[in-house]
Amino acid sequence: MTSIYEKKIREFAPRLYYGWIVVVACFICCMTYGTFYTFGIFFKPLQDQFGWSYTLTSSVQSIHILIYIISSFVVGWATDRFGPRWPLILCALCVGVGYLLCSRIQSIGQLYLFYSIASMGAGLVWSLPLSIVQRWFIERRGLAVGITVSGIGIGTFVWAPTVNYLVYQYGWRVAYVVMGLVTGTALSLSAVLVGTPEKKDIQPYGDQKMYSSSNHCFLSHQNTLRGMGLKQAIMTKELWLICLFQLFFNVGIFLVFVHLVPFAIQTGIDRGAAAAALGLMGGLSVLGRIITPVIIEKRMASQWERGLIVCGVCATIMLLWLTQVDALWMLYLFVIILGYFYGSWIPLVVALTGSCFGLKRLGTLLGVTQIGLVGAIIGPLLGGIFNDKTGDYSSAFVVCSISFFLAAIVAFVIKATGSNRR
Repeated sequence: MTSIYEKKIREFAPRLYYGWIVVVACFICCMTYGTFYTFGIFFKPLQDQFGWSYTLTSSVQSIHILIYIISSFVVGWATDRFGPRWPLILCALCVGVGYLLCSRIQSIGQLYLFYSIASMGAGLVWSLPLSIVQRWFIERRGLAVGITVSGIGIGTFVWAPTVNYLVYQYGWRVAYVVMGLVTGTALSLSAVLVGTPEKKDIQPYGDQKMYSSSNHCFLSHQNTLRGMGLKQAIMTKELWLICLFQLFFNVGIFLVFVHLVPFAIQTGIDRGAAAAALGLMGGLSVLGRIITPVIIEKRMASQWERGLIVCGVCATIMLLWLTQVDALWMLYLFVIILGYFYGSWIPLVVALTGSCFGLKRLGTLLGVTQIGLVGAIIGPLLGGIFNDKTGDYSSAFVVCSISFFLAAIVAFVIKATGSNRR
């Protein structure tokens, strides 16, 4: 059933393809995940109030990732089975209530529990919006996916300085209240607009053009991919190589997001400038999320693996650079370059998964690829353990640079595997 909001949108912009409205709604969903990237800003205030070690404080984000992995799979399955609206409403409730409860914590156990409730809703940021958007677009899919996942970067760019201001002006408890109210409301509004082209009786963008093509082999290949289910996909090398790439890349990127602000403060950089650097990294990632997939789609015949190789190599170099950072300009150069390639990584993995396995069970399969987020559990813990043992982050950064390089090697193997199949 078409909602009153959808009717008003169509009256206001009758020629606007509705898939772009879905992209906007999914972009908002992804923006809310920027709040989870701000945990590094809560790091020192929580330590100061409760006296927790670096390792213990880091473990909160690792618990979040563990719950997020499970949530991504469940949300993906529910989206494929029931459509996006009800899973999104339930996720909105979890994120909003979880953050509100975090504002009342008095112990590490309570923070584990309440942050886990919020994390149960965080799975919507991956499986749900990215599988739904790809259903709407055959042409311009790279652009649509890029715009959608850029919400994570914009969210980080907006939320990092906002949370920093709230934490140091009004206290970290108030910051959690604001995060809960805003994210819960934004996700609930997004639920009104999302939907699938099948339910709305609208053809995917570019569908007519594809079916008028004389390239029948291409059509046959696409139809085969659309029918690939979970049992068939898990028997392929590509799915597990994508998971392995995710694991290695997540080790480094989540160590950076959790420990960049504490590292900068430890180096002598102002905490406000450090928080701004974290936000800038999210903001710069938007360029990578939009520009890189469009370039790959147009210039490299949608060979998404090539872009992943470049992301892994450049991230390796930047983690080694981070071991030498001792001035603000060096920190900002780091976040500008790493931010771009971090942003590129996500839409390339999503597009690669859709290209390999099609759309029929894409939400479920994107959830499966989140097994690679085990690396996001390891990364933050490595940072905390090395800092507690050695007093600095240099060793952790070197280990994570190796992890990024291993990700690049895996991407090369995926490319070789795909080439053999062709």
